[in-house]
Amino acid sequence: MKIADIKLERIKGQAEGHWHEWEEAFVRPLAIYPEFQPAAEEGVNREFDGPLEVDQIFLTVTTDEGLTGLHGPISRLTAFIVETELKGFLIGRDPLEGDLLWEQMSRLGYAGRRGDWWAAVGAVDIALWDVRGKAAGKPVYELLGGAWRQSIPAGASFAGFSVSPELLRKRALEFRDAGFARQKWFFRYGPGSGHEGMKKNIAHAQTLRETLGPDYVLGFDVLTGWDLPYAIKICRELKKLDIAWLEEPLPVNALADHVKLHQETGIPLSCGEHLFTLDEVQPWLDAGILEILQVDIGWTGGITEAMRIIKAAARTGVKIVPHGVSLPAALQVLATLPLEIDTFASHVTFCAERETLLLKNPPPIEQGAYALPAGPGFGIGLDETRIRSRTELRPSNTATQRIEL
Repeated sequence: MKIADIKLERIKGQAEGHWHEWEEAFVRPLAIYPEFQPAAEEGVNREFDGPLEVDQIFLTVTTDEGLTGLHGPISRLTAFIVETELKGFLIGRDPLEGDLLWEQMSRLGYAGRRGDWWAAVGAVDIALWDVRGKAAGKPVYELLGGAWRQSIPAGASFAGFSVSPELLRKRALEFRDAGFARQKWFFRYGPGSGHEGMKKNIAHAQTLRETLGPDYVLGFDVLTGWDLPYAIKICRELKKLDIAWLEEPLPVNALADHVKLHQETGIPLSCGEHLFTLDEVQPWLDAGILEILQVDIGWTGGITEAMRIIKAAARTGVKIVPHGVSLPAALQVLATLPLEIDTFASHVTFCAERETLLLKNPPPIEQGAYALPAGPGFGIGLDETRIRSRTELRPSNTATQRIEL
């Protein structure tokens, strides 16, 4: 069997349903500067019923025996690298040569194992795993060693949701009552917003703790938007609220600062989506400060490298929770973790609604847990009933098409 083609398509489609629109910004790395603060809180509920339209790029690997592997949506930069750098290198190769193809793709990129190049390797790697599962007539998790569990608990993640007190309380209770046993919210303010911003962050956390009760699992994400003095000061207050984890409070290149923050405050920490290889993750595991490791299955070079990272992490006892994209692939990986490994899937509500909208047989979620997908490969495909148009992308239009996911 040989790889016959790697096709990139811009697909537009829509579906009827109940949806969440983006409501408010959250803290970003630039938030240390006063001039780059998020806009004022609006407190507007942008949930709606009706059609949701998406404009996305999907990658399909096709073999000379008619098997296909699907992955997406992916970014336009990822698509450009696949089309211009990886496609020609892979056509004619055996898709079953998993480790060999991954190793050679990783050496092909002059810029190294990071960023958009690494996401492109990851996108192809994931699609190739779908091919291998279909070739074997088995789900990918069978190829990875077998499933230890038939369902994966999920944590609700609220990127883009309003943090006004009324809506915080409303959504927190709605998702708790829908069966989600854990939630992650996003702070809005960083050092550039001064003491007033810090007070609002603390009030945000207090509102959620009071609403959900003392025993509910509650985490927060900062997206590397604080500095060490700010983080130490606010974490001393957050510690009083029994926060289950604080994700990426500081830039991920500052491991020593994270160690100091953990020593000074005892706050449980998580990170991983901006660590791309086992070599980058290992020092964090060795430091012993992580409550949760959150590598991204796509950004870390695909399932092949993610499995190496996760096996190393499992030996340390850290919880393993992949970053909340590439969901079909992430569920296959999580199914293979031994039962003594604490894990859950990240259900990023805004993203999950959009990233699965064009999929046939998307991973089903009920009562706060994903059922393990059935069928060979990832068990998914594209839902032709929801597709309105599709355009195959080539180098001349891949780089210029701006795709909003």
